[in-house]
Amino acid sequence: MYGYRAYDETAHQNAVAELKRVFDALNKWLENRTYLVGERLTAADLSVAGSLLSMYKAVLDPRFRAPFVNVNRWFETITQQEKFRTIWGLDPNAWCTVAQKAKPAAKPAAKAADKPEKKEKAEKPAAKAAKKDDDEEEEDDTPKEVKPKNALDLLPKSNFQLDEFKREFSNKPLDEALDFFYKNFDAAGYTLWYAKYKYNDELSKIFMSTNLINGWFQRMESMRKYAFGVMSVFGEDGKNEISGFWVFRGTGDALPQSQVDVDDTAHYDWTQIKWSNVEAEKPRIRAYLNGDDLDGKPYADGKTFK
Repeated sequence: MYGYRAYDETAHQNAVAELKRVFDALNKWLENRTYLVGERLTAADLSVAGSLLSMYKAVLDPRFRAPFVNVNRWFETITQQEKFRTIWGLDPNAWCTVAQKAKPAAKPAAKAADKPEKKEKAEKPAAKAAKKDDDEEEEDDTPKEVKPKNALDLLPKSNFQLDEFKREFSNKPLDEALDFFYKNFDAAGYTLWYAKYKYNDELSKIFMSTNLINGWFQRMESMRKYAFGVMSVFGEDGKNEISGFWVFRGTGDALPQSQVDVDDTAHYDWTQIKWSNVEAEKPRIRAYLNGDDLDGKPYADGKTFK
């Protein structure tokens, strides 16, 4: 594509297929993750994003990028880091809009005598009219099924933008993110909760407890725009427990029904945090969000739903 060597159509198509395979794998990995490793920015993110930078700037046009929403979200998160932009001299709005055209080898000009005669391509008016009538007859008048709205979408508009807090949490130091959260939280439109796994005495290995959280999060995809949560595993192999902190769109003293309907939600005891008491709960909330030890139990692992 850059013209460093003679263009080869077969090699080009093979490269595109391989790139899609890699992006598909990366997209699946990032489905429930903000970063490649753990819950904070690491050298892995910087290395991979740096490797993809030239492609995002010149090769991966919107049509190519569209299916890989998780990769795009992750790439944007990494490239918005101030130091990353400084090192790479990146314009954060410099994503490719039209892929750079490949440069095929020039073909010898055809002799005038060798030029094929132009074929008549015009379709007769009668044929066009017949085709149009056939197309109209084939149109399906069956009304399309309208997907019912989530009841949470019908609530009065809230000034607290959950997605904006998620970006703050992902890209800013925790103290700044928490400051944004407490200044902007809307207690009339959102509720706060603690969740504790009911069967902690049955847990075994740390990685198995983490997988339990991952499975639950995968089944919570429908709540992505209505919820934010951090679930932590405390303790050690053979003796550990799961608990966490949640923010849900909704009001009242009960979980949103759309969350209740998610498999595994019933496996947790839920305790609502009243906004009037949130000042006393700030140290505990911070511990969950920062991955700190809690109640004398060492932090072992955790996952964030956002």
